[in-house]
Amino acid sequence: MEDNWVLVYNTTDEVACERAKVVLKKEKIKSVVMNKKDSNFLIGEYQLYVNVDNLGNAREILKAFNIE
Repeated sequence: MEDNWVLVYNTTDEVACERAKVVLKKEKIKSVVMNKKDSNFLIGEYQLYVNVDNLGNAREILKAFNIE
């Protein structure tokens, strides 16, 4: 991943992570989900990244939707 992407949200729930991505997309903020879950043991998490320039706005939007 490029250096200008930063973690904005992480969870063990894939659906919650995708929901957060959709919320950001509706606000015109591009994001990327990285699956860090180990499929053999079902441990790990999903991570949502945004461009560093959008980090503040993304955090505010997710907080407004009770996604923290």
